[in-house]
Amino acid sequence: MLLMKDSGNIDIKVGTGLFDGYDSVVNNIGFIFNSVMNWLKTLPWSTVIVGIVVPVASAYISYNLAESSIRRKESNRLNVYIEFVKKEINGNRLAFSELVNLKKEKDIIKTELEFPVFFAKDLLIDLLGNLSEIKTNYFRFDNKIFDKPNILYILSQKIEDIEKKIDEENFKVYDNELLRNERLVTLAKLEKEKEELLEELKNNSSRSIYNEFEAIYKKIHEATNNGKILEIDENSIALMATRKLYELLEEFVKTQNKSKEDVINLYDQIPLFSFDDNIVLNEEFDQEEFDLYYRHGFSAKYSDENPLFIVCENYYKLERLKNSILIYNLNWSNQKWQKYSDELVMINNKELYLKLSELVDNGFILSEKFMKCGIEEKERIIKEKFDDIIENIGIITAELQTKQEQIAKRI
Repeated sequence: MLLMKDSGNIDIKVGTGLFDGYDSVVNNIGFIFNSVMNWLKTLPWSTVIVGIVVPVASAYISYNLAESSIRRKESNRLNVYIEFVKKEINGNRLAFSELVNLKKEKDIIKTELEFPVFFAKDLLIDLLGNLSEIKTNYFRFDNKIFDKPNILYILSQKIEDIEKKIDEENFKVYDNELLRNERLVTLAKLEKEKEELLEELKNNSSRSIYNEFEAIYKKIHEATNNGKILEIDENSIALMATRKLYELLEEFVKTQNKSKEDVINLYDQIPLFSFDDNIVLNEEFDQEEFDLYYRHGFSAKYSDENPLFIVCENYYKLERLKNSILIYNLNWSNQKWQKYSDELVMINNKELYLKLSELVDNGFILSEKFMKCGIEEKERIIKEKFDDIIENIGIITAELQTKQEQIAKRI
């Protein structure tokens, strides 16, 4: 095939042979092209520009504007998805950080309550815990106190209720054999439950508030080598408070023919027994309310410098913080990630996407594990795992922020 140019025309000559059909098509295209070129030569340039160049240019510009608009919309959408996920994992970080702060605060209070001898550092905390149990287990109303534990009254009431149910079953008469058998099964269950309650009542019947205070005293006496450790030259509040509690309990134990008045007198010398649990153990504890009652209010009996007052207040702080950790609802939020994870592939950063996916999985698993365990295990998890995941969230959110800034520059 030969192409020859002659006087502005393009002549296309094609040989013959196996490609005659193909050459015919090419000849037709060449003819049409020559015709169009000849026709354009007859038109003024203004007509060519207005009729051909301008429409073509307009179409090209419109296409590019449309394509640019689509790209901007996609970039804006991706930026929004990133922002949603970033805020979600930051919310998770705040929850983890709150638990870390709760544990740090708890550790500080615990340190303040530790007895200044290594092998007996939990002595004061355990002592205050024992006193708190007495406070819970024995009713006191103003100047009246029950010297037997509450459990005896509770068990007695339960036994009485079961005996009423047994009497009711015994009065029931059925002609139907199936109903009679069901009645016998019910009676057997009630009798067994009654026996268990009676055994528990018997095991607790020897308990008294006098015995329990004596048991606490003996425990401190042995732990402090007959009180000698309490004589160490140390001015810590924990030591002074433990020493004072030991002296009060020793005086109580050595009292002959102890009475309820002696118990009330001991209660009144230990601030822990004066604190209302509804105030000091309230999840929404109000320090101003506490101060109003026990520092400078109508119930105030102790000065701020009283070691017993300080350790009793700190003990309840410790209990509140422990309970706050125990009941904390750590729910790893991943709804936004589940909704937009497919779209986030558009960030075109494989490493960042995989790190984000792994973070979400690990955070969810860790939260589930935290919610299923007890206080000691929860504190261990906080200590060993939470700082790492908080740091990881910070790194990934910073990378996501950088990615957002890069996307914004392209919009």
